[in-house]
Parts: sequence; structure tokens; C-alpha cells
Amino acid sequence: MRFLIDIIYEKFYNKVYILLIKMSALPPIATLESNLINAVNRYRVNLGLNPLIVDNRISNIARQHSSNMANKLVPFGHTGFDRRVAQIGTFLRYNAVGENVAFNKGYQAPAAQAYISWINSPSHLSNIVGRYNRTGLGIARNGLGEYYFTQIFVNV
Repeated sequence: MRFLIDIIYEKFYNKVYILLIKMSALPPIATLESNLINAVNRYRVNLGLNPLIVDNRISNIARQHSSNMANKLVPFGHTGFDRRVAQIGTFLRYNAVGENVAFNKGYQAPAAQAYISWINSPSHLSNIVGRYNRTGLGIARNGLGEYYFTQIFVNV
């Protein structure tokens, strides 16, 4: 039986969380998404901030962007951000929206690597700890084993 060990390091408290996930092949995308959202919320709570509420409608928008990047329909980055914000505006009255994206390949724990990258980047960290109360996260993996991550932060 194979296992994936997903290690999440929280820089602020110098804590390491080890998540053991039984898997038959590659880790399920839904598991990676859940682990990454939980890590972001733990980080926020450790700072005395409220956890972000996951909105599946925002997650669907984030997943589409990750999928578009993974399939090379758009370049890696924030291309189309204004369109994603407009989509969110069709179902939520917001006053702020932010976005983090990440890409990686070759890591045993791709979600943990994205988290570590975001925590160590001041601009990405500012979204994680920003004045937001909703989030959506989407991950896509392509045939080359590349993982693309999009997390959208919304304040309503």
C-alpha cells in the first residue's frame, strides 16, 4: 500500500504538520485542495484572524483558471483576473478580491510546496492574511505532472 506524506510547515510558529494520506496513485485533487485551504486557515487562526469561508462558486472559478493554465490556454499568472472578478460579482457583492497562483512539478507534496511558496512571498502572504472572509481554491494537474494552483480571496 502506498502513502503520500504531505508536510506543511508553518513558518510563523515553526511547526510542521504531517498529513498521511493513503493513495493508490496520484493524490486526489480534492484532497490537495482541502489540505491547502486548511493550511491557509490554520495560518490565519494562529495569527488571531478568522478562517476563510469556502464558497464553492469561487472554487469553480479558481479551478477553471488553474485548468486553463494547466492546458496552456492562458499563460501562468493572473491573465483574466478582471473576468474572474466580474464572474464573482454576478453572485456576491464584494468590496475586495485578491488572487494567489502557483505552479510546481516534481514534488511529492505539491500542495504543501505551493503553501510554503505563498507563505514565503510577501505579496502572496498579504492575501493570505488580508481582510478577506471568503475563498475559493482550484488545483489542476496536467499530463506532464505539472500542478497549477489558484486561490481567490473575497471580502463581502
